[in-house]
Amino acid sequence: MLLRVVQEFADLPALVSPSHGFGDDKWQCWNFREYYDECWKFAKSCHHFGLGRFKAVCILGFNSPQWFFASLGAILAGGVGCGIYTTNKADACHYVLEKASANIVVVENEEQLDKILQIWDRLPDLTTVVQCDGRKVHEDDRIYLWDEFIRAGETVDDRTVRQMIDSQRVNQCCQVIFTSGTSGQPKGVLLSHDNITSTARRLVATYKSHHEVLVSYLPLSHIAAQMCDLWSSLIAGNTVYFARPDVLKGNLTQTLKSVRPTQFFAVPRIWEKIQQKIIASSSEEGGLQKRIAHMCRNIGFKAVSHLAEGNTSKPLGYQLADVLLFRRVLSALGLDRCRLVVSSAAPLSEDTQKSLWCHHVALVQVYGLSESTGPHVACLNEAGCFRLQSVGKSMGGVMTKLDESGSDEICLWGRNIMMGYLDAPESTAQVIDSSGWLHTGDVGKFDEQGFLYVTGRIKDLIITAGGENVPPKLIEAQVCDALPALSHCVLVGDGKRFLSVLLTLQCEVDESSGRSTNRLAPVSRAFCRDCGDDASTIGPIASGLNSHVIKEIEKRLIQVNSRATSRAQLIRKWVLLPDDFSVKGGEIGPTMKIRRTFILEKYCEVIDAMYAESLSVTSCDGYVIHSLT
Repeated sequence: MLLRVVQEFADLPALVSPSHGFGDDKWQCWNFREYYDECWKFAKSCHHFGLGRFKAVCILGFNSPQWFFASLGAILAGGVGCGIYTTNKADACHYVLEKASANIVVVENEEQLDKILQIWDRLPDLTTVVQCDGRKVHEDDRIYLWDEFIRAGETVDDRTVRQMIDSQRVNQCCQVIFTSGTSGQPKGVLLSHDNITSTARRLVATYKSHHEVLVSYLPLSHIAAQMCDLWSSLIAGNTVYFARPDVLKGNLTQTLKSVRPTQFFAVPRIWEKIQQKIIASSSEEGGLQKRIAHMCRNIGFKAVSHLAEGNTSKPLGYQLADVLLFRRVLSALGLDRCRLVVSSAAPLSEDTQKSLWCHHVALVQVYGLSESTGPHVACLNEAGCFRLQSVGKSMGGVMTKLDESGSDEICLWGRNIMMGYLDAPESTAQVIDSSGWLHTGDVGKFDEQGFLYVTGRIKDLIITAGGENVPPKLIEAQVCDALPALSHCVLVGDGKRFLSVLLTLQCEVDESSGRSTNRLAPVSRAFCRDCGDDASTIGPIASGLNSHVIKEIEKRLIQVNSRATSRAQLIRKWVLLPDDFSVKGGEIGPTMKIRRTFILEKYCEVIDAMYAESLSVTSCDGYVIHSLT
């Protein structure tokens, strides 16, 4: 595939990285021939440093050309590529490096290098560390700057790499994607050459991609960003611009305006921010201008809705609305050249999708998993090819069905289905049946036209608005261990930008009614006494009056946060409920398991208040909302 790309697109721009900053026209560019050469050089260095067959080259750093060179170079050398989230702490990095049997790890800078130094003595397979940026501050002959590492491979004969490439087969593993499981420990998804190349070709054919311009900014450790930025871009001959590491701290719009991409892929949280930016700009409208903008938005929504149903004609007044509003908004966002805008990795809210449609941005969704090499079901923003809130139809060459058992679980089949989980045959057998169908754990439905809608989840997993997979049971158990007086802890944050918890203290139960009373159980009273408070009922504590108890709960939640493997797993807000859960109350089922869906519906208002944009929201209907710093 790489050779074909070089032959077809040799002198076209492939990768573009900012030298100093966006807006100053200072870029470093690699064409496809240079791109291939850099990957080849990295492969030769891998041979020089003894990369074992099917051993991993792990990459711990923000998106960059070096990320691409290392991942592809590892594969050319007979190893496998494997990304590590930059937000992972040292122990979480150790887990991935050890499971993947990494011989080489590429780190972005000294900050990431420090994580490796903390755990290196527990990694017998790790022989070499390559640092991309910064200066060499450790006198260790196992640590190399990028240029030093590349120069070391110059003595390796090209035939060595060629022989290794010729020995590779399409059904062999070339990439490992680590993703969170419901048990809390990440699972390594094994992807073959065929998994990746067939999926990339299908994605390019589906979206009719050809020499597109993209911005690479979402974590390449995630299959969605990797498939979009790396693999499909190779086949389509796309030009990939790399954002700066601080792009999500307020610089995304500036980056988009500088690059003006023709395709833009984002997780729901990014689309929410774009929606907020549009709303903020519209708040300055007044009088007649506000009425005109409202009329334009109605026309925009109608135009996209008609297109979704297959009607390509524009509503009355569209041309004027385009001049007055749509062009201005798209230009301000840097999306004025975008022909395809896609959301994935987590459920997209209907409100956000409608808001973009109102500005004639036909935002559509795509559905897939790491286990399906990313995209499997997709909407196209072409006439009749998408629906509001639907994830679309099966892409060419794959199949989708609902489980016949009556659970309506979404099942996937095709060449894109993973080889299995790394060193976990039992876990693999639990999700891939004897006929090769992947059981996703998600619940769905088809409409009369065959469009798929994801309606829920069987597996106990929270997916944040940023696309991070978070196992709730693990964090809930940690909170309960830290606070033995708790009766229950329910983690919330599915589709939200951060995590929060609902807490209940153990209270006495009315034996006649089976409901919880407001009287604290002995263990809860003892906890309060240890905090310096003589509380005997839950009311004063839940209302925030017992500051000593509140401060102690906050202290212990901060301790739980200190053990989080990444920022995505930090608890940001919490509420102590005035009533404990019970079977009679409906929060607990007959087998004494919490009914998560019921709880989320019952306390939806206080949950919404925790995620209100206004930071001044501290209570809702008597429930006190606490924030963790």
